[in-house]
Amino acid sequence: MRAFWIFAICLTVAYIIYYAVTIVRDLYGKPGEKKSDEETFEVASSDDEQEEASVSVAESETGFSIGDESFETSIAPDESADGEESEADREKNSEAAFAKRKAQFESEMEDTQPCFSDTYDHEELRMALMNKGISGNRPALKWTSAIDCL
Repeated sequence: MRAFWIFAICLTVAYIIYYAVTIVRDLYGKPGEKKSDEETFEVASSDDEQEEASVSVAESETGFSIGDESFETSIAPDESADGEESEADREKNSEAAFAKRKAQFESEMEDTQPCFSDTYDHEELRMALMNKGISGNRPALKWTSAIDCL
């Protein structure tokens, strides 16, 4: 007999004995003893520990108070009375900031020459591939394998 079959038979016998003992214990156990689903925890309470007390929090128009301490708050006044002028000023400021950033980036950019002047969009390229390189008014496309380049 192989070692696997010996192990399988021993394990099966062990499981049968275990479950038989468990079933007999459940059936013929103490009938007056019932298990409770509740868990109980014993907590030692000592007089040395202070009990936590709640703190009152109150809110008013000028602030709020927590326990015995009070805090004053104020609302910051609106910077501009006219909302339309404010929007116009913000728009001018944002346009000026945009122009400044654009000039900064353009000064750092390099001049480049495009190498593909006649580009294909997704649909045109799909149609050209389906028609074996012929794409209407444009010259025929020629494909070379990428493996040839290697």
